[in-house]
Amino acid sequence: MATGGEPQLAENIFEETGSNEPEGIQVAGGFKELFGKAPIWAAAGVEKAKTLIQEFTKNEIKNMDNVTKKLGTEAEVNFKEDLDILDTPTGETAVGSIKNKKTIIDSPEPNESIFYSGIEARLMDPNTPKTFNSVEDFYKFLQNKQISKKEIEDNILENYLAIATKNKTPLVKEDMLNIVRQAPMRKVESIIYGNANYGGEKNAIYTSYKESGEIPGSYRESVLYVDPKHIPQDPDSLPRSSHDFTERYVIGWSRKTDRNATLPVEKTKQGIAATVDPAMIRTLKRNSTKLKNQLKGLEASAYEKIRRAPTQDLTPIEEMNPRMITETINSRMAFLEEIDTPLANQIRQFRSKIQDDSVRLGEMEAATKGKKVVVTFADEIQSDILQQAKELENELRQQLGSILDLPVERRAGALAQERTRYSGSARNVEPEVLDFYTKNETIFRPMFNTAEEMQSFVDEFQKNKVAIDVVAKGGPAPSDEAIKAMNIAIAKEKKMLEDLNIGLSEGAMKQLFPNVPFKNREEWGDILVKRDLAEAAQRLFMDKVDGAAEWYAVSPADLIKNRYASAGLNKGGTDTPLAERQAAKERGVKLKGIGVEEFYGGPNSVDTKGKHYTSSLEKSLKRAAKENNSEFKIIEVDGVGKVFAIKLTPEMLLPHKTHRKDGGMVYTPEIIDIFEAA
Repeated sequence: MATGGEPQLAENIFEETGSNEPEGIQVAGGFKELFGKAPIWAAAGVEKAKTLIQEFTKNEIKNMDNVTKKLGTEAEVNFKEDLDILDTPTGETAVGSIKNKKTIIDSPEPNESIFYSGIEARLMDPNTPKTFNSVEDFYKFLQNKQISKKEIEDNILENYLAIATKNKTPLVKEDMLNIVRQAPMRKVESIIYGNANYGGEKNAIYTSYKESGEIPGSYRESVLYVDPKHIPQDPDSLPRSSHDFTERYVIGWSRKTDRNATLPVEKTKQGIAATVDPAMIRTLKRNSTKLKNQLKGLEASAYEKIRRAPTQDLTPIEEMNPRMITETINSRMAFLEEIDTPLANQIRQFRSKIQDDSVRLGEMEAATKGKKVVVTFADEIQSDILQQAKELENELRQQLGSILDLPVERRAGALAQERTRYSGSARNVEPEVLDFYTKNETIFRPMFNTAEEMQSFVDEFQKNKVAIDVVAKGGPAPSDEAIKAMNIAIAKEKKMLEDLNIGLSEGAMKQLFPNVPFKNREEWGDILVKRDLAEAAQRLFMDKVDGAAEWYAVSPADLIKNRYASAGLNKGGTDTPLAERQAAKERGVKLKGIGVEEFYGGPNSVDTKGKHYTSSLEKSLKRAAKENNSEFKIIEVDGVGKVFAIKLTPEMLLPHKTHRKDGGMVYTPEIIDIFEAA
């Protein structure tokens, strides 16, 4: 298959365009720190969709109660009271022990938030074994619970599992919980660039890269990032340029607008006629006009009665328009009640009838024309670090493919022989980086599991250096004992570096990419959708903003491909025949449009056989609809056309699991991402 990648940012695809919004906008957004406690229902293995409708089985209720009773702080769980004086049935006393009811240490975060860790929830489940005899047993457990390998990596459990495999030691649940709770993933944050009315804290930057037709002032950029200080040993450096957001290590971001949209007509088996009577629609419209004219007459009469009262000083009616008359009556309805109760009641009845008929007419017209709604539309969903990392990985994989086919132990020798023949990325990176990549097949920096592990390594490493320094400072004739100690220290140092994969120079580390979570396109795309849904649900259900969006939609691939045609993102698609892809690869042509469509898809996307192609983001929307008691539809969006969308629901305010569950432990990520978005 033809490979692709993000257009070089040096080409200024996203030049800064400035902003029409006032400088210095500093209003707190809806969310900042995104990671929170694992919910009780998640730890108990209950589906999120059941939580608001409260449709639990007896066993699920029992499990949630069990988790609640056993959850406690670290101090509560570790509290020990060995002895107690117990009363016996015979009236005597005996020495016994108190059983601690708090056995599960709760998440360290103060509250629930947008995301929670699926692995953490499973390790908090009282039904989960306290230990696993082997890594294989643990993998089988995770497979059964639909936890993916990517979730293990992002929860920094790999080193722990590798050590357990090497030493053939059991895996302890509490130890793994301790590691998971220190993962950099838990420090992921979000910030909005854009109008303060939409939670913007800073001015939007790339305001030109969207379709026309949005609601004015609704454009914003929601940025997901992690601060380098939360990644142990990270040099706080990026090997390539990135967008102009001030936050470091941007995992991904959505450019969004709010737009008007039309829902599809819902047809019954009998057709529209069975649902809507056209004659009734005409009658309702005719009656509505008649009732409104009659109401104007009633309100005019009421205004004159109020104006003639000695205590009122009102403008003559001929100088008033209907809206002003209505407002005056509304402000004096209590007075009208006193002077003419039947008239006040009649006005209320007419208003109620007009409102009821209006609602009914709207529903009937929606059944024939489609209901009008507001939608939050993701004009683009993309990543900085992860797309660039995938581009470099694709290039290295292409150029080093023959070496990667060899056993690990033979790769270093083959690399040394072939290095001078390489060009492009494989020639420009440090030799250490190539060695690291061929050994580990990743271009992400090695990382300690925790800050404590890093400090422990540094302490041990420095202590070991003392033995080497003794010889260096011992003059021309160091003792045999010092030389022996130095040789042992050198061997130990080498082993430490090899075991932890950190034997890289600063220059090599800076040419690798930061070890951020959600590395796979499927993962970072999915988590951005979940974050967008939470933001939109907050605006609709919690902030109760007038005119807030009721639906969320994602751009179809065609718009992205056309927008960046000059960068080659329009070349190819999911319908491109395999023979044509192979021919392009042999010519060295990158059909980047294939990947655009694989990621975004859309109602019009088809595969090589002409059947609908289900994209990554379409899958994300369908999963979100299922997990949140929502609806998935194709709707018509102003300025855009037909798109995939889901309805916002209150469930979207509840925490989302960070990682998708497709495939569990047997899930294999894409070997090559053809597309990495601009």
